[in-house]
Amino acid sequence: MLNRLATIRDQKLSLWQSAVEEVVAEKIGELTLVGKEMLEGATLHILAEDGKADLPAGPPSSEAAAEADRPRAFAFLSKKLFDHANAESGDSGERSFSISDLRSKIMKKLRSVRLSELRSLNLDDLRSLSPADLFDLVRDALPDLTRNYGKDDLIGWAQCIVAYVNHLKRAGGKPRYEDWKAKVPPDPNFGVLDYRLPDNAKVVMIGDWGSHMTDNVAMLRQALKRFKPDAIIHLGDVYYSGTPFECKRNVLDVMDELVKELGIQRPPFFTIPGNHEYYSGGADFHDMIGKINAGIAGAQQQASYFCLRTKDDKWQLLGMDTGLGDRIPGLKVGPGLDASEAEWHAHKLKAFPGSTILLSHHPLFSANSPVNKVGEKQYMNNKLLETFSPFFDRVAAWYWGHEHNLVMFKDELFGLKRGRLLGCGAFQLSDEQDPYKINFDKVSYIDEMPKLGLSKEKFYNHAFALLEFSLQQINVTYYQYPSWDRDFADPHPDLTDPLHSETILPAR
Repeated sequence: MLNRLATIRDQKLSLWQSAVEEVVAEKIGELTLVGKEMLEGATLHILAEDGKADLPAGPPSSEAAAEADRPRAFAFLSKKLFDHANAESGDSGERSFSISDLRSKIMKKLRSVRLSELRSLNLDDLRSLSPADLFDLVRDALPDLTRNYGKDDLIGWAQCIVAYVNHLKRAGGKPRYEDWKAKVPPDPNFGVLDYRLPDNAKVVMIGDWGSHMTDNVAMLRQALKRFKPDAIIHLGDVYYSGTPFECKRNVLDVMDELVKELGIQRPPFFTIPGNHEYYSGGADFHDMIGKINAGIAGAQQQASYFCLRTKDDKWQLLGMDTGLGDRIPGLKVGPGLDASEAEWHAHKLKAFPGSTILLSHHPLFSANSPVNKVGEKQYMNNKLLETFSPFFDRVAAWYWGHEHNLVMFKDELFGLKRGRLLGCGAFQLSDEQDPYKINFDKVSYIDEMPKLGLSKEKFYNHAFALLEFSLQQINVTYYQYPSWDRDFADPHPDLTDPLHSETILPAR
């Protein structure tokens, strides 16, 4: 079974992954054979879209669809149904979907309506269709494609179409974003948390963590059990597209269950959005931050950016929203900030007497992956550099995610005292992908930089950072944790010795 998490930086494909995962969890069953095969088929489809796998050239035989090669047969079906769901016209020669008249509950068939037009129809009616009706819909629309698949198989995939169209409609239009300047009256203290970290605070920091894998949950369980932190900070990405189902299952429910299981005082959970949360429009991310710290005085985030300070005003952590600028496929350059948010951060940096830790999902720079698809400096996010470089004398460190790895960059690169990549909370790259390879020689690592170990499947391990605050410094310790697939059933391991330790000194 191919049970690793596979993601792609594409809005519609991520929404399709969300639809398949949701249908399997709520209607098929993740532990059923059909459910596992659907998840694996969708994963193979995504890997093929990303150039990392091959799919059959044509519809599978009845034997392949029924027996030996069902995941590949499902991958082919996943791609074809996704392509038809997004067909804007019949110009491609593909036969577009026909659907029932939703308002009369398929009393009459309308052959001229395409699936891509469903988003403008009554989705409540669409959701009310029975599984049998959905089966008839898909079978009648694409008889040549679907004839070798069983009824139970097609019912599951037809439900994925319904969920996908619903997500696509909700993702349309203007994304949700809380602009402090649009408030009446505008208040630059909007987004500044009343909750204060104690002067000797312990903070667990994770990145790209919001997935439904047991290893990322086990890692956070060990961190909470051992350190009982005063806060958790997440650097963004709830997979695959931050839908209501994913925000609840992958974040809200996990925190509720871990606190109850461990019998600990609930720490506040602060988070910024990545690109994946905005693929669904961002509304569900904002709903999530409105719920996750309920009951913790002063800890409720008002926006997708935040300011968190220690009681002694020696340290502040500024979380920024870079996901808003990376919600639509085809981005050529690294995303910057909304202009009003850039002004908000400048205000906090100028006014605060202590030192600042910057937090973003997207990187300021990269040694391995291009930040920009055009220009000479493909390794540098020029928008973020322009926004924050005037304040680097006040910035003690900057943590980011997005790339799924743990990297300690050389200090003082491009004027930044310390840059750290911490995007290794749930999705891990394989040794074949070589995430530590330096493809841009302008960016370098610290001497003798520690690297994450490899799992038995040759995937790099997960990791988190523990930040321990004091008046004079922040002691940072990095812990790695084994990565595994969905079917791992052995006892979960404890934390091992630290992978790396370092000290962040005040910037001023």
